Amino acid sequence: MIKAEYLCPVLTFFKDNGEIDYEGIHRLYDSVIEGGIDGIVVLGSSGEFYSLSSKECEILGKDAVSYIEKRVKVYIGTGRMNLNETIELSNTMLRAGADGVIILPPYYIGASEQGFYEYYHQAALAIDGDILIYNYPDRTGYDMSLSTLKKLVENHKNIVGIKDTVESATHTQNIIKEIKPLSKDFKIYSGYDNNFLPVVMAGGDGCIAAISNVKPELCANWVKAVREEDFMSISEIYIKIIQLMDLYSVSTPFMPVMKRMLMMQGFDINDKCNLPALPMGEEEIRKIQKILEIV
Repeated sequence: MIKAEYLCPVLTFFKDNGEIDYEGIHRLYDSVIEGGIDGIVVLGSSGEFYSLSSKECEILGKDAVSYIEKRVKVYIGTGRMNLNETIELSNTMLRAGADGVIILPPYYIGASEQGFYEYYHQAALAIDGDILIYNYPDRTGYDMSLSTLKKLVENHKNIVGIKDTVESATHTQNIIKEIKPLSKDFKIYSGYDNNFLPVVMAGGDGCIAAISNVKPELCANWVKAVREEDFMSISEIYIKIIQLMDLYSVSTPFMPVMKRMLMMQGFDINDKCNLPALPMGEEEIRKIQKILEIV
């Protein structure tokens, strides 16, 4: 059987007054889990972690672990600019019961390869649990080299996987080719929904990607089709996923788009996001409606 997983980087909902809408988020957790998704990532890019304080992240992460209650795997995004904050938040989430944490490299400031290695090296030494690396060069300005990743995998058993958010599937496939021989259990996920298939067919593990917020059953059925080698269903779903990829280009960032689509599907939330994300305009709403009608 081909290995395949689809993890959902869940959205964070907000009330009109800016407070986190936990009731809405709980409904999303239930929707994703009932839809058949393999795991949930809280406080990823989709979750607007960058706009929340460390304390807000801690409360949201603990709430997720408590509410999901081991129904699926839960990873918490804990990357902060300050290494000590990253370590402290990571260990807090792991003690609360998270299956692991996912950590971005430091962003804004440039550094040498050795500097980035040391950041993860020191984090791994101090964090008491599983770590996924979050490679997202379009946002961080840093693309983890294979040599640095190899050193980290070789030196730290608790670095157990990577989310590679790079548009080219070839980039992720190169990681598979170089790292899987070192550690066959090392998890390699794409951050793009449309790269799910080329990644798993090359020996990777699937994706951590946001369309699963709005179409969890479709994504779960894609996983099922791959596992069962149902090529007709694989192709049919792939075509729908490619059409849904247009959601990412309706506006930047894409989180208000996903929230609006959930509202159109009957979800009782609003599409409020923290700045710099802006509300949808009429033209953008029409684009979302058109995509929804197609799929």
